[in-house]
Amino acid sequence: MEDISKFIGIPWGFNESSWEACDCSGLARLFLREMGYGDYNFEKPTEKEWYLKEPFKAERYLLKNFTKDRHKENLKFADLILCKVGGESHILVYLGYGKVLSTWPTSAKQWNGISLPNESMVLRRDMWEQGFICGFRSKNERVV
Repeated sequence: MEDISKFIGIPWGFNESSWEACDCSGLARLFLREMGYGDYNFEKPTEKEWYLKEPFKAERYLLKNFTKDRHKENLKFADLILCKVGGESHILVYLGYGKVLSTWPTSAKQWNGISLPNESMVLRRDMWEQGFICGFRSKNERVV
């Protein structure tokens, strides 16, 4: 597994994608850029309640820019995972061995009964696979 320690502990920030703060798509963008997959400019929402007005915005962007795979067993390092959490779309970064990188807003204090900090962290398979919708692989080759 690659050293991803620098991505852990980044505070959650709506519509952010920097080392100072990230939301889930911002963390995915930062991770892909820093790991050599290119810079994806996710079509970011402008309101915190975006998922009520545009529930499929994240899916549309991913379908346009990544290769979709519905099978968890095909996931590879740096694949993005689309899942549902509390009725809204959420993006995770697959790290391998069933682990993902994610970040959570302060409003999501718990997921599956587990308390969550509002910063980026690594989650085990049992914490994310219930909400799994599909995986997405970058169309860009990794440049190291």
